[in-house]
Amino acid sequence: MQLEKVKSGIFISYRRSYSFFAGRIHDYLKFKGLCPYMDVYKMKQDYYLDVLKERISESPYFLLVLAKDCFNNLNKKDIFIQEILTALEIKDAKDIIVVSDDKFSFNELDSSLGLDSLKNHQCDKITHDYFETDMKKIISNIDINRLNNIVDWKEYIELNNNLLVSSRLNIEKNYATIINRFGEDLVSCVVNHNSFHGVNKIRQIRMSCYAASIIFNPARNMVDDKAFDNGFLFNVFGELLKDEDFSLEILINAPDSIGAKEAIRNNMLGNSALEEIPEAVFYSSYINLNRLINEEPIFKKAYENRRFRFYLTDIVMSGAIFQIEYKKEWERFDHIKYDIYSYDLESNMDRRTMIFFKNNNYENYQFFCKSYNYLKSHRYKKELINQKHPEWMKKWEEIEEDL
Repeated sequence: MQLEKVKSGIFISYRRSYSFFAGRIHDYLKFKGLCPYMDVYKMKQDYYLDVLKERISESPYFLLVLAKDCFNNLNKKDIFIQEILTALEIKDAKDIIVVSDDKFSFNELDSSLGLDSLKNHQCDKITHDYFETDMKKIISNIDINRLNNIVDWKEYIELNNNLLVSSRLNIEKNYATIINRFGEDLVSCVVNHNSFHGVNKIRQIRMSCYAASIIFNPARNMVDDKAFDNGFLFNVFGELLKDEDFSLEILINAPDSIGAKEAIRNNMLGNSALEEIPEAVFYSSYINLNRLINEEPIFKKAYENRRFRFYLTDIVMSGAIFQIEYKKEWERFDHIKYDIYSYDLESNMDRRTMIFFKNNNYENYQFFCKSYNYLKSHRYKKELINQKHPEWMKKWEEIEEDL
């Protein structure tokens, strides 16, 4: 089965001004494995409406998200209205799910739009304070058997024996995307520079890698163009650490370690931004991590509460481990992403990447857990770090002058 042939289970129709509300619903359904489809791009092609109509017809369920003023100043040519009219024309009543925020009223509905029959559908309210309870009620009315032949990103990988291997760029763009792994509501908040007040589904993240340059060196001059994310992942971690039930561990090579020297010697960083001074990424990562636990309130508090930890090791690493453990109810998504370090890389996004889920590939999942634990057990002791700290600081000052 090709990924592009995979159908959606629930088509979500929404007014763009309420994309955050609809996105939160989408995210919840996604983590329940119900394969929702939410159009997030404003396409201008002539065939756009035809594509949406095809999606609506192929999806077993049509979920209409209503909110205050969503029917103001609209006409029949409006895409939102066209989606609804299409669903009313081709769907049975039992296939249409109507939900709204607590401010919507059907009194807003203009009869001239031809949507009067919507008033005959049950409209379930979704409130901020009782979001999860409200969503459970809605899901209880969904016939899961009708979604048996529709797969989500996790199930697609499972169908491939969980041995999907591709470039890191392809894996993170098309399969284990930021939205899939962290949730669309959290990602939306970070993208829009808003504080996250939704439901955090992640319990713990553990990482081991050369330098965590993408996360803790968010400046463009420290990360190659393919990997540069404008500090996005760093901000995601900052939002997650606001949750008292979330913990983060980072394990990297010490700036002057054997592992760092081997990575530089064999061009295993894949960081074209630092071709002239490749060691800069190791020193900068160490310096920035220290700055976080001493100056950044969120990271400092989490460090003091032992919810944020970073470790240094001397060991040469064979790959980067990124482990996510989810909270109860989302545990089926527990997984490890493993990026294989290779020689003479142009970009770290060219690394080969694999994903292993705990509940269906336990042996491989545990193998990489054991690898991470081994690296952690060989971390530098605090006394050694304190001893080397002045030397590393001095070296970083010299590097900064050359950058």
